[in-house]
Amino acid sequence: MTHKHFLDSVAELAKDIEALINDRAKRFCNSGAVDFDSYENDYRLPKTFIAAMSTTIEAQYSPMSWDKLGRKDLKNIKHFI
Repeated sequence: MTHKHFLDSVAELAKDIEALINDRAKRFCNSGAVDFDSYENDYRLPKTFIAAMSTTIEAQYSPMSWDKLGRKDLKNIKHFI
């Protein structure tokens, strides 16, 4: 894989992830699960939502079956981002 192919692939997946986040944010807003009036107009709730979404994203974009190498790669990459 070249650097360009990697960066192009990440950009393509980032668009998919952005769409997923926006879809889930709308669903969350319409769910009635949170009293928005109880939050300040700061980034606490959005950051909490994004943190919760990170587990969804990891589950959705991880290989279906993790082999030892895949888990090792994930752990290694997390050190550099």
